[in-house]
Amino acid sequence: MGVIYKVINGTGSYQETCEHCGERIQDLHVSDVSIKKETEARTIRIRDKNNSLFVLKKKKERLIESTASLLSRDLIDVDELQASDIAAGKQLKYGLRAEAMCSESIDDVRGITASFCYRVDNTKFLSKQIVIDGVTKTLSQSFHDANELVSNITGSKVGVDRKGRPVRLKSQKPVGVIDDDRYRRVDETVKYKEEMPWGVSYFAALRPETQQNYIEVMQRCSAFISRYGEEEVKSLRVIASFRSEAELVRALDLSRCR
Repeated sequence: MGVIYKVINGTGSYQETCEHCGERIQDLHVSDVSIKKETEARTIRIRDKNNSLFVLKKKKERLIESTASLLSRDLIDVDELQASDIAAGKQLKYGLRAEAMCSESIDDVRGITASFCYRVDNTKFLSKQIVIDGVTKTLSQSFHDANELVSNITGSKVGVDRKGRPVRLKSQKPVGVIDDDRYRRVDETVKYKEEMPWGVSYFAALRPETQQNYIEVMQRCSAFISRYGEEEVKSLRVIASFRSEAELVRALDLSRCR
């Protein structure tokens, strides 16, 4: 997993794969992993995958250029690769490439960009072990933990990040094809997919503290869970069963949840 060099029909190519599930993310052009020698004083130009000429840079320059984008996408930590580290010769896990995840989405409700593995039933995903807060777990144990609700006030579980922690989003707009080694292209015609229950208009209009109160009341009320189903309540899909906040309140009162 990571960056793999393959030879198919006599032609070599680089392939970037998801750190957790091992599935292919994209094919890399040789220009994506090329650097100029530290001792080379000449200006060298090579062609990228779009057949455009660009100036080849030294490793340290390329690493410095890529860190801002990687930080914003949560693919490295702020203290993981600082300028002083790069000057001392430190590099990313795969040289010029950081760990990669098979999905990346913008959440316009939370105002974040999240990179994560969404193939939570993939065989490699289920068996992979990772250390989380000093404890060795499988990714399956992390994501499919029965104590971890499908949805809560921070959003709905959509996958796990590179450190194995569940990622929760309130809305998703997938980030598309990678244009080069630093930026992905966003299709502005694609609408955000609202995760449940933030796609339900009456609930989305409530104040966050009110939303949290309803979520907590529902998810600890055994009578409400028995009436509407454990999975519906855990995932908060049950909220779409009601046309208004008033209907939700009546349902909670009928179950004597408050």
